[in-house]
This record gives sequence, structure tokens and C-alpha cells, in this order.
Amino acid sequence: MHSKIIFPLFLLMFFNSFNAGAFWLFSGESKKKYKIAIKEIKTDYEKSDCTQVIKKVNTFLESKPPSSFKEEAYLYIGSCYERRNEIDRALDIYGLAHTLYPKNKFFREALANIYLGAGFFEKSLFLFKELIENKNASYKAYAGLAKSYASLGFYKKAKKNYSYALNMNEYKDLNLIKEYSRALIRIRKYEEVLSIFNNTAHDFKRDTEIYLILARVWMHKGEYTRSLNYIKEAQKLSPARRDLALYTVFLNIMTGSYDKALSGINHLTEKNNEDALAFLAKAIVKLKTGNKKESYEILSGISKDKDSFVSQIAIKMQKEGH
Repeated sequence: MHSKIIFPLFLLMFFNSFNAGAFWLFSGESKKKYKIAIKEIKTDYEKSDCTQVIKKVNTFLESKPPSSFKEEAYLYIGSCYERRNEIDRALDIYGLAHTLYPKNKFFREALANIYLGAGFFEKSLFLFKELIENKNASYKAYAGLAKSYASLGFYKKAKKNYSYALNMNEYKDLNLIKEYSRALIRIRKYEEVLSIFNNTAHDFKRDTEIYLILARVWMHKGEYTRSLNYIKEAQKLSPARRDLALYTVFLNIMTGSYDKALSGINHLTEKNNEDALAFLAKAIVKLKTGNKKESYEILSGISKDKDSFVSQIAIKMQKEGH
């Protein structure tokens, strides 16, 4: 009798023990499977094969992997959507990942940068402010906060954070230097712009945008010849840029070099006979050289398109009696 009872109990214990062992075994096998899968996705990501990354991550997520594996998968697929400029999908992924993994700084920073790039400056400001609360925040987080403030018109706060970011980076980020310099020009801190470039590496100065920034500084300071010299240096590096050609034209007008200005205008209008800004410059030259009739005719042609900014200037000049 006792043996009949003991044997089923023994079987029950045996099967319970077996099931526990089997669960451990299968759990280990599953973890190994997920590790292999995520490693393959990472390899594709490092090869910039986003087609495979997106395909494999979607399949991977359907298998309901553990949370830590999903966190890594969201990073790869979100970054790939960004690389493919599928910003709406990247935003969805990062938004979900940020909700699920609020301590992961990558997702918060990625979201902040997307909002910043899309013009949602209040949202990017909030996220960047969260990021810099961490003592280990990157200089890019401070730079993002600065740009958010600048885009909202809070230039003093922007200036403070730009300066902090550049000090953290030891003034090595050329794009950030240029961005900060443009913000300083907007608040007329010209001497600070000059100070930045006097204290940065000489190699930085062989750059079209930096020459343009310095040209703008000297133009605002009223030193047109000096400004023109920087524009000429910029043109050596980027001879095909229309904006540099237009700067040259208007600076030549400001320095009284009307023949040079007219030559530059003719070059622009030969390429594009609808370049309204070039024709406006031509009207100014004609006016400066005493040919009011031809100036008026040019202005009349420009003002036909009443919706454009250049047309509004032409209309205003005509109303003033030219």
C-alpha cells in the first residue's frame, strides 16, 4: 500500500525536477538564440546595411525577446530609420524606447535631436535640459540646448550653453564654432566672434563658411574692403556658390567699385536671367551711376512678382521716387 503511494509521489517529484531542469535548459538556449540574433543585427548595422537591420529587427521583436535585447534592437532600427531619413518612423521608435527605457540617454538625446531638426524647439529644449541634469552629459547635449534656446530667441541663455559646450570640447568642433559664431552675429557680439577665431586652430580658417562668417563680421562693423577680402578667400574655396558671388557684388557696390559689381551681376544673370536679387543689385548700380531711367525699368521688371521679398524692396524703391 505504502509502495503504491510512494511511487507516484516519486514520479511527481521526478517530473517536477525534470521540468525545472528543462525550463533552465530551454531558457539558456533561448538566451543564446537571442544573443546570436542581436549579434547578426549589430554586424549588419556596422556594415550600414539598414535594409537587413530593419527586416531582422522586426522579425526579432516578433519573437518577444527579453527587455535588454529589445533595448539594443530599438537602438539599431531607430538609427537606421534616421540614416534613411525616415524621421517619422525613427521618432516612433525612439518615443517608444524612451518610454520603456527612461534611463537610456541615447533615446532621449536622439529624440531631442529629431525634435530640434524638425523645429519643435520647446520639446527639444525640455529633453536637452533633462540630459544636462546628468553630470556625465556630453558637450553635444549642451550644444543642443544652446541651439534650442537660440531658435526660440533666448540668445543670452543660448550663448551661455554654447560657450559651455565649446569649453567642454576644447574648441575642437568646427561646426559648433560656426554655429555659435552665427548666433553671436545675430546679437551683434562681433568682437567675441573675432576672439574665437583668433584662439582656434589655424587650419579652421581654411574653410568657406568661416571666411563668410568673418566677412559678415567686418561688413557689420562697416569695414567693407576687409569684408570683401574674406569673401574673395571664400570664393577661392567655393567658386560656384551664388551667395558668395552676391556678397561680392554688394560689397563692391558699398566700396564704390561699380564696374566690378556690374561685371559680377552680368555673370550671375547670364547663368539665370530670373535672378531677382542680381537685377536688384543692377538697379542700385544704375542708380548710383546716375542712370535713374534704366534703374526704374529694372525695378519695374522685378516688382511684377509682388509676393517675393526682393519685389517688396523694388516696390519700396519705386515709391521713394526712383
